Amino acid sequence: MHDEEGDYVGEWHTHPEDMPAPSTIDLQEWSIVMKRNPGKPMIFLIVGRKEEWFGVGLNGLLNAFIPMALP
Repeated sequence: MHDEEGDYVGEWHTHPEDMPAPSTIDLQEWSIVMKRNPGKPMIFLIVGRKEEWFGVGLNGLLNAFIPMALP
């Protein structure tokens, strides 16, 4: 018998702005997601009109990376 288990990797969404940044609501929701998945790294992505915002969360801590310009 084979049990299948899914992993939650993270979340992504768009913001209607050139250079997106996480909103207070984003940060609150991501904190909840990280608490539900302790010890598992999470990926968070916001796609804007000209750049993307990218972060990795682990154990309730969120590390933002330099925004990436879209081609």
